[in-house]
Amino acid sequence: MEIAIAEFVSKTSSAGDVYVELGFKPSHAIITIGVDQTNSNTVEYFDPLRFPGFGAQYLLDTGSTGVRTRVTTAGQIVEPYEGGDIIATAETTDTAGKHVSRAGVAAAAGHQTAAGILIPAEVQVAGAKNILIATRSDK
Repeated sequence: MEIAIAEFVSKTSSAGDVYVELGFKPSHAIITIGVDQTNSNTVEYFDPLRFPGFGAQYLLDTGSTGVRTRVTTAGQIVEPYEGGDIIATAETTDTAGKHVSRAGVAAAAGHQTAAGILIPAEVQVAGAKNILIATRSDK
């Protein structure tokens, strides 16, 4: 079993997709969106290949209401990321579609990305701090 913990800040002006490089594609992940906000949201991801009968790729627990919902809306689904891309131009905290390390550092020009997970803009809060805990199990 592999475990990774990552932190990143969402794009400031309006949230953008974030590719979190973990070094592996997770079979399960819990992402707390907006840990510095009054009401944070929690996204729970289950790899559909590892958990084929689960039915939804992730659950959204909205902090303000406490409601846990299965989400299947395109653009809101957390997805595994293969990695292997070469970053052409250095990225920053405010780059839309940025790639970040476990420490939340945006990718430098020429960096070859590692496998991980994509957190779509639609489930983030602009400028918020986020924490991700991911696991991978081959069993």
